Amino acid sequence: MMRCSLFQTFARLSKPIVALFLLSGIAVFLGGWSPTASRLPARRIILGSATSDSLYAVTIAIKDPARFQGKSIELSLADVNGVVAKKRLHSQDLDLYLTLRPRAPGPVAVSVEAQSGEVLPEIITAFNRIPTGRRSPGVIAAMPNDTWQSAQPFEFGQTIYGASDERPYSPAIDEDRYAALLKGFQWFRFTFHGDKPTLVYFVLDVTDREVPVDVDLFTLNRDAGAQPDVKPYTTGASIYQIEATQNYPGLYKFRTRILQPNQTYYIRVAADHPSYQLRTFSYPVPPYSDPQQAIRTGMDFLINMGDSWLSNTPRRGAIALRNTM
Repeated sequence: MMRCSLFQTFARLSKPIVALFLLSGIAVFLGGWSPTASRLPARRIILGSATSDSLYAVTIAIKDPARFQGKSIELSLADVNGVVAKKRLHSQDLDLYLTLRPRAPGPVAVSVEAQSGEVLPEIITAFNRIPTGRRSPGVIAAMPNDTWQSAQPFEFGQTIYGASDERPYSPAIDEDRYAALLKGFQWFRFTFHGDKPTLVYFVLDVTDREVPVDVDLFTLNRDAGAQPDVKPYTTGASIYQIEATQNYPGLYKFRTRILQPNQTYYIRVAADHPSYQLRTFSYPVPPYSDPQQAIRTGMDFLINMGDSWLSNTPRRGAIALRNTM
């Protein structure tokens, strides 16, 4: 009887201990195969909290490119008002950088989704506030600015420093190439406060000359349905037309226009490059009585037009994709 009582007491006391060991073993076992961030087909990452009066540098990248061959994932960056930019990452385009100006205060997040049957690679991110001053000779291009309605305001004469990395550096194998190459348009607007008409050169510069770039001007108008829309502004446009035998005829990194006082203009930039600069140069409207002014205006035109020709050379002088010859 004593032995039975001792055994029952021991069994009663040992149950919690045995249960604890069993739970620990299950936890260890589960920990070996439970889905991690990289094994899930989709993931949402909170980058941080943002305010609407600040700029933020955002980078999302594949951590280990060697393990990411022949695959692609879809990125979607959003503020509290919705999606700001989307991009497909793959072995020839492993990251996304953009400058963000949130439309409202709150969290900024990126959603990552793998193709069917694939697992997500490990992702690294960076989210940093950019210090800015009240007045500067330059302005940083910030998204969302991909439509004329969301055009970013700036002062005439300021240099725009931007990144157009939301456009694929090279489209993914399983991506619609034509649709991919139509991404990356950025819009800006300014009001010209000069006291008389002025000739202006708009010059778009990028680091590398692989694929054509473009800059163009518009003014506010109405479409066929009487709805607000923009139309090309061509007053003061150069009459010289480069031979239209390129992959993308009509794309120019250099435009000339005559601006009118107190008129608002919209600029569309297709930089097609992770980094670009847009500069403006102003001149009196010709003809000139001053020979030095005539030479300066003429030489600047010839140099910039030649540079534009080289950025989108006719016939086989230019390519459409960076991964083709």
